[in-house]
Amino acid sequence: MPKLLAGDILDRMATERIRELWLVPGSVAVYRKEGQIEPFSQDRLFPDDIRQILMNFRSRAALHAGTGMGESGSFSFGVRGVGRFRVSYVMQRGSYAVFVFLTGEKPPQLDMLVKDMEMMASLRQMMASREGLILVTGPFNVVNFDFTGAIVDEIIDNRHSVVYTVESPLMYTLRHRKSVAIQCEVGTDVPTVRKGIENAISIAADVLYLSNIPNSEALETLLKSIEGGRLIIASLNAAGVVPGLVGMEALTRNPRYYRQKISYAILGVFSPKISDEKSIVEWVKISDELRNAIIEGNYEELNKHIKVAEADFTL
Repeated sequence: MPKLLAGDILDRMATERIRELWLVPGSVAVYRKEGQIEPFSQDRLFPDDIRQILMNFRSRAALHAGTGMGESGSFSFGVRGVGRFRVSYVMQRGSYAVFVFLTGEKPPQLDMLVKDMEMMASLRQMMASREGLILVTGPFNVVNFDFTGAIVDEIIDNRHSVVYTVESPLMYTLRHRKSVAIQCEVGTDVPTVRKGIENAISIAADVLYLSNIPNSEALETLLKSIEGGRLIIASLNAAGVVPGLVGMEALTRNPRYYRQKISYAILGVFSPKISDEKSIVEWVKISDELRNAIIEGNYEELNKHIKVAEADFTL
């Protein structure tokens, strides 16, 4: 029997509101607290301990139960009154290392995350647009998910639209309000992000949310979907505004085509982050001048226009 039980992990994460936890062979379980890595348990974990815990977690994700584990993957499951647990795992030296991430039952309110009036006015103007791209490029998944989840939830609350999400895996449970919300999980509902984007186009979704842009296939499908006249919110792990745009360009096989498409569609780039126990959002609203700079690949020009807003994110 594992020294650490799956049920005990979930109960403690829920009770103490621990959002990020890692299980790595040869180490005690650890979690992040106020930016620091702290021990979660006393006993070191063996590969079989982690495998049993992972299999228990997977059995709770009904649609994934009984399927092969593979070398890596991710899935999520909900616990009533607590929220959703996202589980990601990778193979290292022949055994699994596991990351567990907890979100609440519903996204945080956008006003509670960022109170900077200038940034919020610009962001909400973009959120009201009928077409275009809002790109979120923070370095931490947990912060990106909170920020994009709050954006999508506010859109659902205020716009009469069809909102289609492509998530890997599902994070928050979105509820229908003024907008109808259709949530699609990669690996469960569709095989790839590309297929999820194609489905959004086929049902004439007004708003498309992508929790990740994993490869060139997904990016190229996204670029084609821009022409369809819809608002797109997309998240990408990167160190900041410019690294996010450069990272996307590195995925494409035709950088010039990428820059032309992105410059036409992009409304703004937001990079939420936590450093030295301080939460901020680096952001830029894309003007005609900056669109020309993007076409030319002159990303340094964007650095001159980046603004910083204070925020309230937690890890």
